[in-house]
Amino acid sequence: ALATGLALAVNAGLHTYYLRQFISIDFPVRETGWSIIAAAVMGLCVYFLKSIYGVSSALDLVGVIMTGALIYTSVVLLSTSIRDILRQDVLPYVYSYTD
Repeated sequence: ALATGLALAVNAGLHTYYLRQFISIDFPVRETGWSIIAAAVMGLCVYFLKSIYGVSSALDLVGVIMTGALIYTSVVLLSTSIRDILRQDVLPYVYSYTD
């Protein structure tokens, strides 16, 4: 998994480098950093949750996964810039399908 992640990072970096010669690419540094922080917080919480309670059944595993998803989503949504992106780009599509 580590080698795959490294290969994808190198691939993305090379594509960005060569594409910048033709088009302007703005990398969302703040949002990406916030997502990395959210993933780290989620990972630590899931690790400690698993250490304290253990995972001995499929139901326990589903509970840990759901808790991790809730923590990640909560931390990501603390970012005002990510919330603004969701309001502007995602919610109009959600509302268009509910009408």
